Amino acid sequence: MKKIIIIIIGIVLIGAGIYFGRDFLPKLTSSQGELHVESQPETTVFVNDENKEKTPITQKIDPGQYEVKLVPDDQAAISTWQQSVTVNPGTQTFIKALLGDTSTTSSWEVIILEKLSGNETELSVSSATDASELYINGNFKGTSPLSFQDIAEGEHEIRLTAPGFAEKKIKVNVTQGYKLTVRTQLALVDESQMTQEQEGEKPAQAEDDGALGTLLITSPTTGWLRVRSEPTTSGEEVGRIDDGEKVTYFTDKDGWYEVEYEEGKKGWISGDYAEKVEETNSSQNSTNNNE
Repeated sequence: MKKIIIIIIGIVLIGAGIYFGRDFLPKLTSSQGELHVESQPETTVFVNDENKEKTPITQKIDPGQYEVKLVPDDQAAISTWQQSVTVNPGTQTFIKALLGDTSTTSSWEVIILEKLSGNETELSVSSATDASELYINGNFKGTSPLSFQDIAEGEHEIRLTAPGFAEKKIKVNVTQGYKLTVRTQLALVDESQMTQEQEGEKPAQAEDDGALGTLLITSPTTGWLRVRSEPTTSGEEVGRIDDGEKVTYFTDKDGWYEVEYEEGKKGWISGDYAEKVEETNSSQNSTNNNE
């Protein structure tokens, strides 16, 4: 009887370890990584177009970059979801999507862990929703994207808000020696914001779209330039721009420019491979990067 009790306790402890591993740092001993995906409603998960069954799923996977797509049973009523994500060795990449009838009424979060060379800590937060205001443990930090070096270890609450969108709260665990990257999108709840833009009425803030000017891509060696999720070479690649193409930029920071590389999509490029060709009427700069 005592042996049975010990076995049961052991199973419970293993289950707890898996749960906390999923939310924070997974207990992986191999060079593989782990991908966890959950959604509401239930969806079919495709990784690089390969069917991985219904959510939720947790699978060991080789480190690398993957295209993850979530397809609901009723595609006429519920929007699909698709993003490029990175899985790093010995860590878990966590995806959670709450799908609405359109991509703008859906919210999601992608959490990626990356081992650093030293014992420092780093937290990076970006939102696909424009003008998302970031709070950490209740304290206002600014407009995303933002990065923080040497943030205290332990649990932190991230909160993002934007006019017309449902606020989003995410609890994360910062671990020494790791960079924690949080990418997210808020769900649109006030359709009037979208209607105003479609009718050409800018919502009360600025008279322009915030563009600072135009850049000419000059990357003749490769013929293209990487677009990154953050203004650093360690930022995830989210797209590419061909050499000779012109793009609008909205912010410049530490030699990086935030640009619109596809309609409605922004990322960061290195200023080493871009030249200013035109200035526009605009306001202040913000903070972002990518190469």
